[in-house]
Amino acid sequence: MSSPPRCLINELPDELLSRILVVAAVIPRESCIYLHVGSFLSGVCRRWRRLCFSTPELWDTVSLEAPRPGQYRQRWLDGNLRVLQRASEHVRHLDITDLAAVQPVLEPLMQAAPCALQSLQLHLEWGPHLSGLPQQLALARARYTSLARLELDISDEYAYSFGQAAQQQPGASAAQLKARLLGGIVAGVAGLARTLTELKLRIPPAGLPSLAPLTALRRLRRLDVASCNELTPLLTPAPAQFPCLEEYSMNSLAGIQVAGVYINAASWVAAPAGTLRVQNVDASHLPALLPLLRPPAAAPLVGLHLVDLFVEEDAAASAAALEACAPHWENVHDLDLWMSPELPSVLEPLLRLLPRLDTLRLAHCSLTTLPTGPYLSGLRTLCLPDNDLRDLPPALLQATRVQHLELRGNQGLRPSAAELQLLLQALPELQQLNLRQTGICEDAAAALRATAAERSLTVLQ
Repeated sequence: MSSPPRCLINELPDELLSRILVVAAVIPRESCIYLHVGSFLSGVCRRWRRLCFSTPELWDTVSLEAPRPGQYRQRWLDGNLRVLQRASEHVRHLDITDLAAVQPVLEPLMQAAPCALQSLQLHLEWGPHLSGLPQQLALARARYTSLARLELDISDEYAYSFGQAAQQQPGASAAQLKARLLGGIVAGVAGLARTLTELKLRIPPAGLPSLAPLTALRRLRRLDVASCNELTPLLTPAPAQFPCLEEYSMNSLAGIQVAGVYINAASWVAAPAGTLRVQNVDASHLPALLPLLRPPAAAPLVGLHLVDLFVEEDAAASAAALEACAPHWENVHDLDLWMSPELPSVLEPLLRLLPRLDTLRLAHCSLTTLPTGPYLSGLRTLCLPDNDLRDLPPALLQATRVQHLELRGNQGLRPSAAELQLLLQALPELQQLNLRQTGICEDAAAALRATAAERSLTVLQ
C-alpha cells in the first residue's frame, strides 16, 4: 500500500498560505498582530517575506510592547522600526506600550507609522520623562491625516518622581511641573480636533485645573475620560458642549465636577437604547444637570440609572426638583435606582412622572412597601432586591403584565403559601420569580414549586 501524499506548507498556493499566516499571527480576541511575530514570520524565507508584506490583513492592527531599559531595548527598537516601515502602507491601527522612564522609543515609532493611521493607542507610565509627549501629540496632528481614534492611558504604577526635575528648574515645585505637563498633554490631545471622533483618556493623579480644552474636539462622537486622583475632583466639560457626541463615560476616584455640580461619575450608553447613569447626585441638582449630561447627537433618553441619589430632609423640595425633570424623562422605559436609602420619601411622585416604564429596579433603597399607581400596568420586569420588605406589597397585584419579578435579598420577607398563590393568580404572564435570600418557609416553598411546575414558571429560591 502506498503512503498517503504529503502536503508541505510551502507547496500550498499563495492565497491559501497567506490566509494561514494571518490565522497563525493575528490574535483573535484582540484582532492584532504583535510586531515581533510578524518579523519572525517574514524572516522564514524569501517567499514568506513576500507574502507577509503583501497581505494587508496581517498588518491592519499592530501591537508593540517595549522591553525594559537595557541593551536589548535598542535592538528591539531597530528591528521593529524596520518591520513597521516595511509594512507601513497596511497599518491602520497602532498600539504602543512603553512603561520605561529612559531610552524613549515612542517618537521614532510614531514617525515610522503611516500617515493614513486611523487609530493610535498609547499606554505609558507617568513621570517627568513624558515631557516630550505634548510635542509627540503635535507630531500626530501634523502627520496623521486620518486619525479618528486616540487612546491615551497614562498609569501611575511606578510613581516616577518629579523631585529631581523640580530641582533643575528653580522656582518650580514638583506639583507645578505635574500640572504643567498634564495641561500640555491635554492641550496636545485637543489639537487633534481636525480628525478625532473617539477619545479614551486615562490620566494620572496630578493637579489639573480643567479638561475644558477638550471642547475643541467638535467632531468627537465618543468620549471616555477617567482619573485615579483620590484628592481632587476632575473638572470635566459638560457633554452638551460636544455637538457630535453620541456616548461618553466620565469618572474619577475623587469624583467629577460638571458646571460646578459634584457627582461621582456619569455615562451615556448609546446602544441598545440611550441610557444615562449618574452616581452620587443630589436630587435638587438634577433639573440643571440633566440637559448638560445629554449628548447632543444622542437618541432620546430611554434608560435612567441613578446610584446613591441624595434626597433632602425636606422631601417636598426634592419631589419638586424631580417633577421639574419630567420633560427630560418622557421617553424613559427603564428606571434603575441603587443605594438610595432616602428614596421611599419621593418614590411615589417620581413614579407618577414615568407612565411608560416597562422595567423598574430598586435595589438597596430601604423599601418597606411599593406605591400603587398607573406605572404598574406597563411593567414587564420588576426587581426589588436587598430592601426591607417584610410583606408582599399589595401593589404587586396591580402589576398584571410582569414577566420577571425579583424579591431576592429581602431577608425579612416571609410570604405564606396563600399569599404566593394570590400573587401568581394576579400575574398570569409571570415567567420567573426570584425569592433567594428571603425568609420563605419550606411549606410555602414546596407549594410554590408545585404551582410553578404546572404553569412552566421558573422559581429561584
